[in-house]
Amino acid sequence: MIISRRQFVLGSAATVLGNAHAFAQPQPWQAAFLLGSFDGMKYQAGLHVKLEPKWKTYWRVPGSGGIPPSINLIGENLKSFVFDCPLPQRFRGEDGETIGYKDEVLFPIVVEPIDAALPIDIKASAFIGVCDTICIPVPIEQAMTFQPVLASQPNEIIIQNWQMRVPRLAPEAVVLSATLVEKSLVLQLSKPVDDLFVEGSATLSFSAPVITGNTATVAVNGLKSATDLIGNTLKFTLAIGATGLEQSVIVV
Repeated sequence: MIISRRQFVLGSAATVLGNAHAFAQPQPWQAAFLLGSFDGMKYQAGLHVKLEPKWKTYWRVPGSGGIPPSINLIGENLKSFVFDCPLPQRFRGEDGETIGYKDEVLFPIVVEPIDAALPIDIKASAFIGVCDTICIPVPIEQAMTFQPVLASQPNEIIIQNWQMRVPRLAPEAVVLSATLVEKSLVLQLSKPVDDLFVEGSATLSFSAPVITGNTATVAVNGLKSATDLIGNTLKFTLAIGATGLEQSVIVV
C-alpha cells in the first residue's frame, strides 16, 4: 500500500454503519454502499464517495502518494464479487503527482450469488484515503441485503452512469509498441490520447506522459536495469475525451 507523505489524521477516520442510503457524520467526505439492479444472475452495487471542494480520493494506482481503494464483501450465498475504478484524472501538488477523483466517485461492484433465487446478507467493508492539505484514512463498514427482485431500484441510474465511466478493453490496439529508451518508455500510438496511466510493476512508478502527436514518452522512476522492465507486460489506461480504454502491451 502506498501511503502519502502528508500527515495522516488517524483520529478523524470514521466508520460508516447503516443501510444503503446511510452516510457518515459531517466530514469533508461522505461514503456509502449503494444497492442497484438485479438481472436474474448478478447484482449491481457501488461504493459512493462524495467529497468537499479541494478534497480528493484515489485510483487503484494512486501516484506518488495516497491510498488505493480496497473493497471486501463477506456473506453466505455469496459466490464472487468484483469492483471497478472509473477513469481517473491526474493531480499535481507540492508532494508530487497523484491520480484519482475529486467531488464525487462511485466504484461499481458486481455481485454474483451462489443461488440466484435466494437473497444475500452481506457485510461490506472498504478502505479509502481522502486528502487535501492533510490525508485521512477512511474505513467503511455497512450491512446490506441483496434481494432477488427483478425491479428498478432507486440507485440503479447512478450506478449505471458510473459503470459507463469504467474503461473498457480497447477493441483494437491504441498502443502499437512500448519501447524502453534509457529510463523512459516510448509509446507509438494509433491515435492521439489526452492522457494515459501505466501499471504493472510493484517496484517502479511512471510519470505523466509527454504526448506529441501519436508518440508518448513516459519517464520510469526507480529503474535500475533494463531487465527490470523489458519483457514485462504493462497495462495502459488511455483517456480519449471522456472515454477510457485499457490495453496490455509487452515492453521491448
